Amino acid sequence: MKDLLFKLVATNSGWIARQALKYTTLGAACLGGYLAKQGVDADMTLVINTAVLGAASFVTEQVLSYIAKKHAV
Repeated sequence: MKDLLFKLVATNSGWIARQALKYTTLGAACLGGYLAKQGVDADMTLVINTAVLGAASFVTEQVLSYIAKKHAV
């Protein structure tokens, strides 16, 4: 477990994963703000934002897993 935590925190692949998650979250926050500005109901904004964040997180994880599989030793 300690090695896994070290890889996620201190390696280049961990840095890429952290950046991808950061920008996914930033995109979801921007989408929520945009929908609120457009006058979309708060409940519908939450549903849309959750769906988009879930999909973006899923795609991010799949891409990072594919890259990790290709570069596995």
